[in-house]
Amino acid sequence: MDVDVRAPTSVFDHPAARAWMKSRGDRLLPTEVLHLKSKRNGSVYRLIGTGRESSGVIAKRAHYEKGAIEREVYEEVLAIMSVNAIGYYGSIDEEDEPYLWLFLEDAGDRRYSPASPEDRVLGAQWLGSLLGASGAARRLPDRGPGFYRRHLESLLTKLPAIQGRSSISTDGIEILRSIETLCRHVDKHWDALADFCEPIPRTLVHGDCLPKNVHVRETADSQEIAFFDWGGAGLGLAATDLGLLALPTQGPPGFNPGYEEYLEAVGDRWDSADIALIEQLAQIGQLFWVLKVVDKSLPDLYKPLPHVLDNFRLYAATLMRSMDMPAWAPTPALQFRH
Repeated sequence: MDVDVRAPTSVFDHPAARAWMKSRGDRLLPTEVLHLKSKRNGSVYRLIGTGRESSGVIAKRAHYEKGAIEREVYEEVLAIMSVNAIGYYGSIDEEDEPYLWLFLEDAGDRRYSPASPEDRVLGAQWLGSLLGASGAARRLPDRGPGFYRRHLESLLTKLPAIQGRSSISTDGIEILRSIETLCRHVDKHWDALADFCEPIPRTLVHGDCLPKNVHVRETADSQEIAFFDWGGAGLGLAATDLGLLALPTQGPPGFNPGYEEYLEAVGDRWDSADIALIEQLAQIGQLFWVLKVVDKSLPDLYKPLPHVLDNFRLYAATLMRSMDMPAWAPTPALQFRH
């Protein structure tokens, strides 16, 4: 590849800029590369001066396992649906590494706020518009009850053993015992939960639509919601993502994420739905999310960091709240000290 000698060497040498240029097949070099965040299996950058009307482009380096799912969501699902989705500029695989780069529209820095009535309307309406995406999403991984059942089984195996580790604090062990008790209650009633979920329509689900993965962007005459980080997406239960938009950052109480707006958005495509059912599915979405995130986060307990215990307190409180009024099982007579 010929190098434009006028380009700043530091920018040209950046792997995000080089991947972008290679994917574009031209010399559209960004004027600046900003590092936004790093994850366990990837990083995210803002490429300044490369998007539409010289706006920014988000360059995301993701492990292939999740990156390939996210790419399929943009290319094969959202691209053929009548929804306002974040702009997708393509991708490129890394050579000799299990990573790929995704290039996306820069949706800005304004996160979705559960406390904002306007944001709740936008989020609920957008998720409701996904109903009926089962055909487009049929090749995505299963994200139904069976997927989360495997996380529950994993936790029931790991939790008793990890509580005996001397490296975990007394507070940590107490929280793990609370989570184990709740998980055993879920396990006892899992068949009833699965039966409750059986008739629910399947659709595209995000699986991790926390405010950090949902932004609100300004347009010429309105605001639009932008969901990204689709690496955990799949074919799952309608309305379960709605529960994640209601997750508070410091435990109960949660917000109504827009049950009425969601129901209105699905319209006559789901005749049997009502507010009570949508709320139950939102709670199940929180339950599913906690099972997954706790199972994946258990190794973090070995790190002597204050926020780790805070996270697990939130997981335990969320798990408890997800079973406050379950239609699929009696309310558990359990107490968790916040």
